[in-house]
This record gives sequence, C-alpha cells and structure tokens, in this order.
Amino acid sequence: MQIPELQLIAAAADADGALLLPVLAGDEPALLAADDYGLTAERLRRLDATGKAGRATRVLVGDGDEERTALLIGVGDERDAESLRRAGGVAARALGADTAAVLDLGAAAVEELEAFATGFALGAHKLDRYVTNDSEDDDEPAGERALSLIGEGDDAAAAVERAGVLAEAVCLARDLANTP
Repeated sequence: MQIPELQLIAAAADADGALLLPVLAGDEPALLAADDYGLTAERLRRLDATGKAGRATRVLVGDGDEERTALLIGVGDERDAESLRRAGGVAARALGADTAAVLDLGAAAVEELEAFATGFALGAHKLDRYVTNDSEDDDEPAGERALSLIGEGDDAAAAVERAGVLAEAVCLARDLANTP
C-alpha cells in the first residue's frame, strides 16, 4: 500500500509535474486557480471544460518554451469540501502516466486543500499486490505519485498531513478487506 507523497509548496514553479486546475461549472465556467494560465472563460468553453463534476480535460498552458501539461478538473456547481474531494479522485485517475502533479486552487480554505489531497490519495490507490499483468500498461505511472499543493501556513501544512494520515488508514482498510 503506497499513497502519493503530499507536500505543501509556495508556488506552482516550485515543483514539477502536471498542473491540476479545478474548474467550477455554471453559466460561465470559472477556473479556481490563483493564475488564469491564459484560460479565459471563452477558451474553457472551446476546450469543452465545462466544470461538470467527474470530467477532466488535458491541455497545454503557457507559451513557447514554458509550456506545461494541465488537467482541467470539473468540480461541479458547488465549491465545497465534498466536491473538491471527488475532484481530487478524478484528477488522480486522469493523470495517466504522469507521476507528479501540482494543485493550484487559488485562495483555498484549509478544508479545501485537505479535501482535495484526501481525494487524490484515495483515487490513486490500487490494490495490485495479488494482480499479475503480463502486458505493459502505458497509462500506469512508472514511479511513485506525488501531489504538491500550493498553500502556506501551519494550518495548511497540518491539513495536508491529516489528508495523508486519513488516506493511509482508508487504503490500509481497503487492502485488508480485499486480501485473500
């Protein structure tokens, strides 16, 4: 049982990996990030990133040499802990072969960071100890997963640590329940 490494960082530039950018649904889809990354409401509509819960759209953001993969993760109509936890699970499953990710949730409450981190860790969990797979699956990450969350302060750091502890406990219970 291995959950992703969860860490708190000050800015997206402080870590490598795909950007995870939550999108809130509504009449105008809204990016819930500190930076707009060139993703206006019009561009979000053209990319069909409506913010619908459970949807993930992979795009490139930036310009020229500074391009970076981003996943636009639908949050749904409400910005609350439960919708962000679910969005975190969707993000973990949508990453594919990417092993590192950076969440930009803008001015997020501590509870929101904790919810997304918990959902991400739970969504990344797989019970594969007893599974043999002779074929190579290119969508599986080659290394350990890591999620860097943009935030600051002792409360945010404690929330990220709580998310890791909770995810470890839930994943252990899942593993035990599914062990022959």
